Amino acid sequence: MPIPDPPPAQTDRAPPEGFTLLELTVGLVVLAVLLPPLLGLGVEVRDRAFVRASLEEAAAMLVRGRWLAVARGGALVEVDAEPPAARILTLDGDTLAARRLGRAGVGLSLSRGRPSATVRFGPLGVGIVSSQTLTFSRGGVRGALVVSALGRVRRSE
Repeated sequence: MPIPDPPPAQTDRAPPEGFTLLELTVGLVVLAVLLPPLLGLGVEVRDRAFVRASLEEAAAMLVRGRWLAVARGGALVEVDAEPPAARILTLDGDTLAARRLGRAGVGLSLSRGRPSATVRFGPLGVGIVSSQTLTFSRGGVRGALVVSALGRVRRSE
């Protein structure tokens, strides 16, 4: 008697669903290797954004102080390093505006290690001051504003 042929292979069988344990392990290992550098990059980007925001706030206070000096015949901008803050004052000492500068742990240091600095603007909006540098930092990120003797503000990063 002849040997019967085996039944034909079933080709309509559904492929297995899900992942094997080996595939899951390899995927987790790849994530563990790639994730730490990406998280470090995110921290630096966040620090840079906070420092830039502090720079912009300080520059805005200095520009506003210059314009108020033109409108009112003179003004002072006082900047304190600890806690980081700026105030715009009239020549009589009345406060026109105040703002905290170092949000989210951003530190401020002033030229020559001073605890505070005053920029005086005359009635034409011209500064009457020695040059000042305001340095903001958080983590390893630093940014600086340089106020010239004439009261011009420029960013130096």
